[in-house]
Amino acid sequence: MPSAIYLQAQRWGSALPAPIGVEGRDENGRSAATTVDILGVGYECALPPLVFARPTLPSVARSRDFAAVDEMKLFYAGDFCSSRSPGFEAAALSGRGAAQHIAQVMLH
Repeated sequence: MPSAIYLQAQRWGSALPAPIGVEGRDENGRSAATTVDILGVGYECALPPLVFARPTLPSVARSRDFAAVDEMKLFYAGDFCSSRSPGFEAAALSGRGAAQHIAQVMLH
């Protein structure tokens, strides 16, 4: 397999952030029913759904939990490009899906 040209990682700002627009959350991810302020910081007292309905777009790329441009060997994974609720589950599933896809691309 060819050597990687560029690698980058990012630390999480939080493990289970509240997604904007889901279950009535406002543009700041706050819910009147489940956001609690503690010392000026909003925390969720309820767990948001861990999986959202998949997009109903015709493109296969849009239904994956990662981004890929196979011809250029560019792959991008993480909870930020997943259709699942942000957090460690989405990141792990995105990384797993991307790894399986990369293995297929590199072997063919």
